[in-house]
Amino acid sequence: MADPTKTVAGGTLPIATTPPEMPDDAAPIPPTVVGTIQLRPGETPNSLPPPMPTLSGSALAHVPPAMSPSRYELADEIARGGMGRVVEAMDTVLGRVVAVKEALSFDPDSIRRFQRETKITARLEHPSIVPVHDAGTTSSGMPFYVMRKISGRPLEALVATSHTVNERLALIPHLVAATQAIAHAHVRGIVHRDIKPANILVGELGETIVIDWGLAKVIGEADEITHGVSGPADDPIKTRVGIVFGTPGFMSPEQLRGAPVDERCDVYALGATLYHVLSRRPPHHAKTADAMMLAAVTGPPTPLAELVIGVPPELSTIVDKALAYDPDHRYQDARALAGDLQQFLTGQLVASHHYTAKQRVIRFVKRHRVPVIAVSAALLALVVGGTIAVNRVVDERDRADEAARIAVAEKRQAEERTDQLALTQARILVRTNP
Repeated sequence: MADPTKTVAGGTLPIATTPPEMPDDAAPIPPTVVGTIQLRPGETPNSLPPPMPTLSGSALAHVPPAMSPSRYELADEIARGGMGRVVEAMDTVLGRVVAVKEALSFDPDSIRRFQRETKITARLEHPSIVPVHDAGTTSSGMPFYVMRKISGRPLEALVATSHTVNERLALIPHLVAATQAIAHAHVRGIVHRDIKPANILVGELGETIVIDWGLAKVIGEADEITHGVSGPADDPIKTRVGIVFGTPGFMSPEQLRGAPVDERCDVYALGATLYHVLSRRPPHHAKTADAMMLAAVTGPPTPLAELVIGVPPELSTIVDKALAYDPDHRYQDARALAGDLQQFLTGQLVASHHYTAKQRVIRFVKRHRVPVIAVSAALLALVVGGTIAVNRVVDERDRADEAARIAVAEKRQAEERTDQLALTQARILVRTNP
């Protein structure tokens, strides 16, 4: 069986046997929501359309072989989500281990959604997005696609084992890489809609991969209407108004309201992920998904700086801007957010942060430490050298003044002795020649 702390790119859920360690006061992250509906007056859950047919429970035991063994030899299942599963496989043609993701439902809407995920993922070519190698249909008629297998740990698990602010700050480069991957998608007109720590994978070699593009869509295209939701049957988010796609705690207010979304919903989710990484809890802390969603549509979360001590002020500003309640006040796409994050990492001025004069001086000194030290040393040497030179001049002047004073005094004394001698001689002359 695979390591329970690992998953692969493309998987929707890590198959950990126990959830990662979380703070005592942290609320568990709810499962991804694939759709909600509004109950009309007089309508009951029993009157709703039947749920989508899926392969689960005992039915899985009768599923035909996933695909012809002529190319892909399937091994262990690595991950499973509401719409698909990921299986490790051997590509017998190229002799390499790959990951195969296949749908689990024969429902037409589910099939169309899976095929859309395949096409969208294949369109994205970025180091932090898993590449698609192949796609097709299994012998049972189920769509699948093949991708590079990347073993690693979800960012969520790394956060759970990071107990200090400095340890969590060390994870920021992975968030920058993830943000750049989302920026790549935005340039191609695609939004992810389900960004969260569980969907950012950190590979064994330190690489960062954004996974699970199952809810991604092309901006401007309509969503399929679905009557099903993921999660337990008694999940309170089922009664929320509108059709929503995403995970409570990381969805933007407009996304929760079922309004059309654009790049700024991903910016919000990235901000929520940053918030979670630095504070070890979602922005809107609540015990239930329903309360979490209600808090998100009501107003902005508690500013990060008020919650966590030790977070650099520039980073707090970046998070607060990404989580702005009004989409117009956020970064307008992931590229702008990635730019500020990169500026922060390289020690440069962050465009969205207002710096005091003191902060500018401190950052200048930190950024140009070697030149500042060299210039300071040169100035110190100049000051010391100048002080010594001035002291020498002053000493020489004092000695010259003292010599002149002594000369004047000696001259005066000589004149006085001469006058006294002349007076004495005159007196003697008077006495000898009266």
